[in-house]
This record gives sequence, C-alpha cells and structure tokens, in this order.
Amino acid sequence: MAIQRQTTNPFYAPLLVAGIAFAVTACAYGVMAVQEMDPGRATARSTANTWLVDFLDKHGATTMIAELVVLAIAASAAIGTDHLRARRTKSPSTNGSAEEPESR
Repeated sequence: MAIQRQTTNPFYAPLLVAGIAFAVTACAYGVMAVQEMDPGRATARSTANTWLVDFLDKHGATTMIAELVVLAIAASAAIGTDHLRARRTKSPSTNGSAEEPESR
C-alpha cells in the first residue's frame, strides 16, 4: 500500500499573514494609545513615525476589524480543510465506532 503524502493546507499562509498583521497592528495601536495618554510626550512626537500614528489614529480600529475578519475566515477555512482531509483519509473499516471487547 502506497503512503500518500498530504499537501500543505493552502489556508495556512493567509492565516499566518493575517495573524502577524493583526498582532503588529494591535501592538502599534496599543503603543500609540499609551503614548497619547502622556500629555508631555504628545508634543515631542518624532516625525519618523508620524505617518503611522496618523494612520492608526484615523483608520486603526477599522484596520484591526478587517484583519480580524480575514483572520476568522482563514482560520475557519483552514480548520474546515483539515477536517475534510482527515475524514477522507479515514479507512472505511474505522467509521468512528470502536469495537466492543468481548465480555467473559
């Protein structure tokens, strides 16, 4: 009997990208929120990260919600694909019912 090698789930890559993007956005949004709480630091903002702070200030919540939606869809698709593959690879003799041992 030949052993079939399963291919990698195609939804793992989008799941990984969406997860990393959400983690980075959430951390940046949290840092921005903490920095905005300090009144002395708000005026001393560097110009290097102004574009990021401005973007997160305007679109941060929307970006995180969109990333969460993509993350949920990719996770559901990956789980569903794994479930279908596991169901297909089950042999017909193991249909989910365990054989009962004979009692003496």
